[in-house]
Amino acid sequence: MSDMETDGLAGLTGEVAVGGRSLVFGSLHGAEVMELTEPPASTARTPPILLRPDPVWLLDREVELAELESSIATGSVTQIVGEAGVGKTTLLRHLAHAVPTDASPDGVVYLGARGLRLLDLAQLLFDAVIVSTGRTKATPSDIARALASQRLLVIVDDLELSPAEIDELLGLLPSSALVVASSPGVAVRDARVIPIAGLPAEASGELLARHSGHELEEGERRDAAALSSAVAGNPSQQLQAGALADWRWPRIAELAAEVSSSGVGLLSRRALETLSEPEQRVLAAVALPDAMPIHSRHVVSLSSVEEAGEVAHQLVRAGLLALEDDTLRLADGVAAEVEAAWPLTSPRSVTLAYLTGWAEGHRRLPDAVAEESRAIVSLARWTATVGQHREALRLAWSAESSLALGGRWGAWGALLDAAHTSALELGDRDAEAWVLHEQGVRTAMLEDGDAAEPLLARALELREEQGDAEAAEATRRMMEHVPSGRRSSHRRGFQLEPQHRGRLLALFGVVVVAAVVVAVVLATSGGSDGQAEEPSPSSSPVERSPAPSPSPTPLPPPPPPPPPPPPPPPPPPPGPVTPTPTGDSAKVVPSPNAKPIGPGSKGNRTRRLQEALRALGYQPGTIDGEYGPSTATAITAFQGANNLTPDGVAGPATLRALNAIIKQLP
Repeated sequence: MSDMETDGLAGLTGEVAVGGRSLVFGSLHGAEVMELTEPPASTARTPPILLRPDPVWLLDREVELAELESSIATGSVTQIVGEAGVGKTTLLRHLAHAVPTDASPDGVVYLGARGLRLLDLAQLLFDAVIVSTGRTKATPSDIARALASQRLLVIVDDLELSPAEIDELLGLLPSSALVVASSPGVAVRDARVIPIAGLPAEASGELLARHSGHELEEGERRDAAALSSAVAGNPSQQLQAGALADWRWPRIAELAAEVSSSGVGLLSRRALETLSEPEQRVLAAVALPDAMPIHSRHVVSLSSVEEAGEVAHQLVRAGLLALEDDTLRLADGVAAEVEAAWPLTSPRSVTLAYLTGWAEGHRRLPDAVAEESRAIVSLARWTATVGQHREALRLAWSAESSLALGGRWGAWGALLDAAHTSALELGDRDAEAWVLHEQGVRTAMLEDGDAAEPLLARALELREEQGDAEAAEATRRMMEHVPSGRRSSHRRGFQLEPQHRGRLLALFGVVVVAAVVVAVVLATSGGSDGQAEEPSPSSSPVERSPAPSPSPTPLPPPPPPPPPPPPPPPPPPPGPVTPTPTGDSAKVVPSPNAKPIGPGSKGNRTRRLQEALRALGYQPGTIDGEYGPSTATAITAFQGANNLTPDGVAGPATLRALNAIIKQLP
């Protein structure tokens, strides 16, 4: 396989039970399937199941709440529709606690669906009602059976699925009530639609009084009414204006007049112009494509701001960031302004490299990596727009097993899809074969033999063309587990996403997915719109905007955050090429004409590389033939001392330099 050694296993990273079989990760040639001797035991959770967010303060939504309760009681599918920031999330969070128990005898399940695919939403619903003794990925048939008789209230916020996928979701919940919130333009067939508008002027005064911390006087209430009129009662925009004016009422009145003449985009532009350098760094660190969220634990490393948590909280209060269950993202009304005003390629490249190294270092904690599935997929797709194809492959190699083990099979497929595009752009046949193998495994385990068979056949063809006998044999073994090229009797649309099936037919089986290679170990550290709730770890004052805002006046770009610090490198030898002999065993260096050696490599070539590094005074860790973080750090230090690209991979140029220096040893 390109960019990595294949004379052994990368080491078992985990396994998951799928439909009576075990899917095992760790081989450099791709996932393997084995028969289970003792499948994990699964039992239904005891009702009522209550998976709800923290309760919030609701302001002036009595009419809409009554409509919702009436719709739920009649068994109708209900859709709340409104513009970004108008209060849909606040209403849904309140509903999760307010609905009468007899309307949902088996409980309430609340899901934030921003950036999640149907497969992942379905798995989350399954996990809500079934508990297993071991790591299990439910098949589509498992999910359908588990949910068929459940009488739940399922609340889905930030719904972004296609009409066909929404139909599939409805089909999984025949006995449950479903309430969804979306921006205008999302169609839910046969739903009772409840539109959500802005707050009336009198409610706006109460909103601003709560957030300013004092009762409003008569003149201040007039200012609040003027602001409400300027932003059509949108509560998030009113809170943004209040924070921008630092809750000074004459200034709020001035802002209301300016917004009336210039539009609500003025608020975001003005807020961005006032940011300090630390605030710019934190905002840039969180500015992921498509306003996807990232866990707040990463922001200190990405921004290099020591007080990043407090800075982020200030940005949430200013309406520029949204904080949802310990994740941060760009507020929806702000995302378009930031994209237009700031050069984000540099900070996103830093985040891409950081998450690649972090995912590599946390492979044995797949649930933690799976929590970042939306950030990972958004960055993988973004790489195609900026031509960072090799980085996309590294990210896929680092994260794909964790997404699969963590139950995010929709995200797993999307990541492989992005990697496939990059493999084709690079002309990397080994990588293409690897990803086709993984996608074949994925679709076979999703009970779709028709899709899996041609994917694996093409992977086998490529591996045989490349002369990789071990990899070809791994694909042959996998083909034995494809269910006779036939799908199960379960509904077809839920097994393979429609866009993937269309591509499969168009390319005769060569669809989604792609390759991967080495991962750079850089670090091993450790949908919500507001109406009247205080910013907290479980809520935020904004949500996705259905259309971009007008282009703002150019803003000074934020300084790109530096990459997270890697483990401290060993002291380099004196001078760029002055060797320090420590023995004769390092004089035989792996050939630069063979494949590169990188994270995950294992075998004699890796052992010889470690011996050569130690002979030159670097510290690759234990000489065990396994390319771990210490070896990557030693290679990076060697590359930096010899004017080579410090990517942590022993490619041809690095191996040639090692050979040249080793030959100088006495």
